[in-house]
Amino acid sequence: CRHYESALLAYEAAIEADPKNPDPYLYASHCYEQLGQLDRAIELCDEALGVIASNPAMINYREKAASLKSSYIKKL
Repeated sequence: CRHYESALLAYEAAIEADPKNPDPYLYASHCYEQLGQLDRAIELCDEALGVIASNPAMINYREKAASLKSSYIKKL
């Protein structure tokens, strides 16, 4: 059994500690996807894309976040 709920607590704390880091948004989106909460997973991808857009150094994350979002939308 995977511990997605526990992981989400850690990712939410990481987002709060460093909201300009897209990693915890993307990792949390995966947890929500695994828990069947696709709408929340998509929201987090959008939040990650917002973080990425505001930081040119994060351009390499854009494709990853967009790809995750697309895969979640297909599952709806």
